[in-house]
Amino acid sequence: MWYSYKRLRFIPLKKPDKELYDIKKQLIQKYDLLSQRGKIHIYFFDESGFFVNSNIPYAWSPVNQTMVIKSFHAKKVIKL
Repeated sequence: MWYSYKRLRFIPLKKPDKELYDIKKQLIQKYDLLSQRGKIHIYFFDESGFFVNSNIPYAWSPVNQTMVIKSFHAKKVIKL
């Protein structure tokens, strides 16, 4: 079997709450409709940031297979 050295893929620790997801989805649709009608203005803001300690894991995995690891929370710095 052949192996390749590549970046690991993160997966969520748990599945999102379906009920909460549906509520948020309905709210987004509601606000989108209000925006299209000119009732409100929606501004999008990028909350990207960077981690003080970079963690980009790589590993040897079988060719055509992506290894996954559960995601974790780390301290993130958001610079505005």
